[in-house]
Amino acid sequence: MSYEYARIPLNQGLNLIVGPNGAGKSSVLLAISVAFGQAYTERSRKLSDLIRRGKEIARVSLIFDNRARDGKRPIPYSKADTFMLSRYLRKDGSYWYEADYKEIDKSEVVRLLREFGINPDNLLIIMHQGMIEELGAISQEQRLVMVEEAVGFREYRERILSAEADLNNMVSEEGSLVQLIDNANQTIEYWKQIYDRYLEKKRLQEHRVLLEREHLWAQEGKLTRSLASITERLGGKRESLADLGEQQKKAGTEAEEYRKSECVLAGERVARESVLWLVVAVLAAALVALARRGRRTIAQRRPTATRMDAASSSAIATAKEWPTSRCRKSGACDPMRTCWSS
Repeated sequence: MSYEYARIPLNQGLNLIVGPNGAGKSSVLLAISVAFGQAYTERSRKLSDLIRRGKEIARVSLIFDNRARDGKRPIPYSKADTFMLSRYLRKDGSYWYEADYKEIDKSEVVRLLREFGINPDNLLIIMHQGMIEELGAISQEQRLVMVEEAVGFREYRERILSAEADLNNMVSEEGSLVQLIDNANQTIEYWKQIYDRYLEKKRLQEHRVLLEREHLWAQEGKLTRSLASITERLGGKRESLADLGEQQKKAGTEAEEYRKSECVLAGERVARESVLWLVVAVLAAALVALARRGRRTIAQRRPTATRMDAASSSAIATAKEWPTSRCRKSGACDPMRTCWSS
């Protein structure tokens, strides 16, 4: 029931295929539906049953006019003026699709046909024999959907519904974006305050560093002035100390001269006292001599003469030693100097 090879051109507009029963009119429509991706038809539940008897493989190809119209091609990803869609069937039930001799999967075929508004399962687009009753059995809503899909309104309805859903999503997203913008503004305001405080802190830190430098320079000036004052005072103290040293030397010299003069005066005083004691000793010696002269005459009458002689000798010895001991005790003269002695 399939052609071994047939090439059927379809022109723009309405195409009619006429012929007696068994001529293969339905086979043309069946081939188109198989190429569009139908899994089964009214002729057979298995696509492998459509393969010509004695053959292992069958092929159905649809060639589309892909010439540019108004600067655009109907199938934009194909640069050729014709686009060939083929479906291969095997006896084992496997099949595959090719587009311009390149293998593709069924999802790409469905997407391509959807761009053209073609649904091979729509009874108003492809209706095989014996499907009139099936069309009458479906509900009005389903028939309306089929009609809209057949005339191309379904795509517009889907676009409108999709646009409405997108609009609702955009409104919802707008609300979310407004909330996000408010949150972002609050966050920006918060971080603006943080940044302003950071700038103020940075300015205060720089001002603090400047003040610390000025304070250090002020302390340096103050210390410099204090050092100059201390240096000046130290110079004055040094001059005063030098004057005191000179005065001390002068006082030492004067003290030495005074000590020397004191020693001289002490020596003179000791000399006078020694002369005085010498006179006393001479007088005592004279008295002793006189006593000795009369001692012989009065010895017998006065036994105490011996004691008197001893007393006179003791007085003379005392008179000789007193100036020397007096000079040593007074310390008025230099210890190296020889004091006056009788």
